Amino acid sequence: PKDFEYNSTPATSGPHQPTPLAPAVWAVYDDPVPQLKLVHNLEHGGIVTQYGPEVPPATVEAILAWYREDPNGLVVGPLPDALIEAEDSLSNRIALTAWTHLQTCERFNEEAYSDFVDTHRGDGPEAFPIEALAPGAQ
Repeated sequence: PKDFEYNSTPATSGPHQPTPLAPAVWAVYDDPVPQLKLVHNLEHGGIVTQYGPEVPPATVEAILAWYREDPNGLVVGPLPDALIEAEDSLSNRIALTAWTHLQTCERFNEEAYSDFVDTHRGDGPEAFPIEALAPGAQ
């Protein structure tokens, strides 16, 4: 919606891409995914991990290795420039989002990230079975 502001950066709930337009494909992205799509993924019980441009490449590689261990219901990619401009502190941070939950950090911590996923994956208001959120699915 035009002129709508989410209550967090990045968004954890609110307006999103409606059906029949689909959420983002569950995958790793090299380019930022519009928040309007990602909020739809969160609504379906997914977890989104986004990182700023100053996050070291080795950290991004660690996130990708973590993702490959258990990718169902996960989207990983860079934060959009507009979010970095709106919230400069995100340029060197990693943001994990679930429906109505946001966690940001400067470093990758596999245990903490896995705990976030275990706690929140599948908890969206229109949650799908986790096995239905396999990489490549919408």
